[in-house]
Amino acid sequence: MGVELLQLRQDEIFLRKAFHRSLLPCILSILSGNINILVDGILVGQRIGTDGLSAISLCVPVYLILCVIGSFIVSGTAIQASKSIGRQDDAMGQALYSTSVWLCLIASVVFTIIGLAFCRDSSSYIFRLIDDGKMFDPTAAAEPDITLSADDRAIGGLGIHIVRKFMDHMSYGHRDGKNIVTLVKNA
Repeated sequence: MGVELLQLRQDEIFLRKAFHRSLLPCILSILSGNINILVDGILVGQRIGTDGLSAISLCVPVYLILCVIGSFIVSGTAIQASKSIGRQDDAMGQALYSTSVWLCLIASVVFTIIGLAFCRDSSSYIFRLIDDGKMFDPTAAAEPDITLSADDRAIGGLGIHIVRKFMDHMSYGHRDGKNIVTLVKNA
């Protein structure tokens, strides 16, 4: 009985030390993730505006749910693998770790497929260029005469011409003192 009590106290001291050693890294990890989300929100809110900020606000809960699912898988595996290693069954511990890696990979693929299935339009790419320079509507620019030689043609306009030919849609807007050019390329 005395030996078991001594062993229990030693285990308690070990666990307390292990807990305190891992506490600060866990706190810093969670804090850095939240600071990352905060900085993303500030930068996106300032640069892209309310649409981008709304998108981040909608994505953060999904991101956190996926993190929790991953944590459940990894924590559960770590507990079972630790038990196996404690029973001197290292092969089972390794098998559990391998299974958890595969399970996380499969879960990632499944959630990616589900996410892509719910995409509004995954067959096009939208680029939005925003600047606060002087007002300029590239959609109103005249088409250059590309049949003329470079010496006979006026300087400028070829970049807009290339973008028009490459993109499937181009639109312009001016809001809050900013030029907003939206380019759409269908896949």
